[in-house]
Amino acid sequence: MNHKILMWPDPKLKIVSAKADLSTPEAVAAAEQLALEMIQVMRAAQGAGLAAIQIGLPTRILVTDSWALFNPKITVRSPDTKLVKEGCLSLPGVFETVRRATAIEISAEYQMEFGTSSPRGPRKLRLYGLQAQVIQHEMEHLDGKFFLDNVSPMKRARVLHKLQTRVTS
Repeated sequence: MNHKILMWPDPKLKIVSAKADLSTPEAVAAAEQLALEMIQVMRAAQGAGLAAIQIGLPTRILVTDSWALFNPKITVRSPDTKLVKEGCLSLPGVFETVRRATAIEISAEYQMEFGTSSPRGPRKLRLYGLQAQVIQHEMEHLDGKFFLDNVSPMKRARVLHKLQTRVTS
């Protein structure tokens, strides 16, 4: 299947994603196949993560270079935060500083680890640094949010002005 990454401000990016269906072996196989397609799309775009909604599918699946996580939840956020520069495959070439927790704990109803023969199934992870940042970013997509929602109105206005200039040039 040929998936294309939706570009901001596509209204589909504001959809809150529904739980991925993992109720039968066939549903799990279909979700795994989607995750494999998503990792190809993400890698072709040279991204660090991708949420299913970014290819127009409102289901709670996200991929990173390491994992596919199905129905993930952030269960703990470190009170320690850090300002980090962030971009998004749905808004290429735009980078802004956002505040992220330096560590998180997540649980996923099901996970696949890429490049290993690790068992699949439920998973709990504690992540730090860039991995924590990527998961927080992709989780926001699953919740219908965009990383620009985390910047000040003045910065957001500056980004919008840049984008309008890009379109009219």
